[in-house]
Amino acid sequence: MTDPDPTVRGQQLGEELRTLRKTNALSLADAAERIDASAGKLSRFAKPAAAPCPPRTSPHCSPSTA
Repeated sequence: MTDPDPTVRGQQLGEELRTLRKTNALSLADAAERIDASAGKLSRFAKPAAAPCPPRTSPHCSPSTA
């Protein structure tokens, strides 16, 4: 049996963190303090990953034409 994709594991962790935080009526700042992390760090874990932007091929190329 192989390990799941790291992105999938990250999404599962984020979902679990959100669920636990909401179940315990904790703000993002309160939850972060309890695990000795910054609210920003916890927020990055807790929200779904954004799709990566395509690389720019030219300094004159706009993101919509890359």
